[in-house]
Amino acid sequence: MNKPKKVVVIGSGLSAFGAISALQDRDIKITVVDVGDLLPTEVAQRVEEYKSKSRIDRTQYFVDSFLRKPSSKNLHDKIPKKNLFGSHFFYKDEMINSEQSIPLSEAFGGYSVAWGAASLMSREEDLQNLPIDYGQILTAARAMAKKLPIPNFEDSLTPYFPNLNEKTCEQPLKLSPSQALLKEKLSGLISNSKDNLCLVGQARLATFSAGVNSCVYCGMCSSGCSYNSIFSTNQEILELHKQGKLDYVPNRRVIKLVEEENLVKIIFINLENNSKEEIEADYVFVAAGAVNSTKIAIEILGLKNEKIVMIKTGGFLRAYFSPKKLGFDWPQQNTQANVFMEVNNPKVSDYWIHNQISTPNEIVINALGYLDKGFLAQFRRPLIKWFLSHLFFVMTNLHSDNGPHYELQFSGINPDSAFSGKFVNSSKARKYERVIDRYMNWKLLHIGLIPIPFTKKGVKEGLGYHIGGSLPMGGVGKLATDSLGRLKGGSLVSFIDTSILPSIPATTIGFLTTANAFRIASAALIQD
Repeated sequence: MNKPKKVVVIGSGLSAFGAISALQDRDIKITVVDVGDLLPTEVAQRVEEYKSKSRIDRTQYFVDSFLRKPSSKNLHDKIPKKNLFGSHFFYKDEMINSEQSIPLSEAFGGYSVAWGAASLMSREEDLQNLPIDYGQILTAARAMAKKLPIPNFEDSLTPYFPNLNEKTCEQPLKLSPSQALLKEKLSGLISNSKDNLCLVGQARLATFSAGVNSCVYCGMCSSGCSYNSIFSTNQEILELHKQGKLDYVPNRRVIKLVEEENLVKIIFINLENNSKEEIEADYVFVAAGAVNSTKIAIEILGLKNEKIVMIKTGGFLRAYFSPKKLGFDWPQQNTQANVFMEVNNPKVSDYWIHNQISTPNEIVINALGYLDKGFLAQFRRPLIKWFLSHLFFVMTNLHSDNGPHYELQFSGINPDSAFSGKFVNSSKARKYERVIDRYMNWKLLHIGLIPIPFTKKGVKEGLGYHIGGSLPMGGVGKLATDSLGRLKGGSLVSFIDTSILPSIPATTIGFLTTANAFRIASAALIQD
């Protein structure tokens, strides 16, 4: 009788979960090796205490225990702040020069413990440079949709962004009255003209709306969910570990992979005692995130002083004012993205423009002083509430071909090695951002929605964590990979995260990479 294959998955985020899902129910022994940062005990205790509060007491406890506490994120990085858990748990920085950094996550669950759960599969025309047939990744997306709480919708988005699951699956989250009114107002922009498509619908969010982890509409989503309502891979991996379907090994930082004739040696640092250890596997899937996966690839190839380009989506955030009152429902609402607006106008952009539109969340509400105490604060509150009831935000994401990038260099091969380089927001990217900003302002003005001057925040303010492309599938150069994420000369190691995307569409990156990882893991062990 043949022994089951030993497969190691490095990382615990969305792409790791995609691979794990593909390997389930096969004769395979799965080990997940992960840094796996956890919440500090003090913070975890506060999160649990928050959950025990009544609806009446919950808001004030949140304000006192979380919003008023400084984030551990670097001060020059303004967006986002997940105050509930502390930004640094989700987001880390690797300084690439004295003023600039590149984001990464080493949390148990990676970025999935901090994302906004937006899950919209990219259109084929925005994935033209993938070295695979679009049908392959769409098939994988349908399989992964069964693993995530993605609801089924029928609206103007559906003909172009079809449902990937059945109506019997997760039900949509409830929109508050102000959110529903905002969606209705924006629906006036819907256009099915071939040369000017504008689609408006409720946001597709991987968030539980029923069951044990059901959303309680506490109004704190943008700060992190203590109820585990927003889908997170760490919960799934822990459950599989408890069921004996995989081994989860945290506190390990992989520094090198060595392919031998029929196996791979995984060399890592045990962070508990700072010792070097190694294990062996028949196959390895690397899902350590764009930054750390790229380092591992460079270690495999033995490169020094290698120049690397890492791509990033463009985008910006702007506040708008509605002369007609929308209302103010906080905190009895979900504060993730409320509405998706997808725009495809060839005269403006070669790619789809993805917009996530929301009424004010708890971070904005706090920043405007609505939650302040004292006599003067009480005096100002009605005016602030009036303003908040007319306010909404549009976060616009742009394809990476029209976005900024990182020009990096990797020097030295050792556990503490790091990138150096710079973040480049080219004149082309800046011009494109201005063009799209003007276009969006013009579009919203047509239905009486007014852009608020001086509120625009772009990529320079840290907007967006959609980076990758350093190990492009079907690309050229030493770090290019094939359609299964394998480096040249390698056959037992597949890179499966955003590092292998040759470009990054404006629509949400999490679901795309999860589906692509599922596709690779489904095929790689058949071909090895």
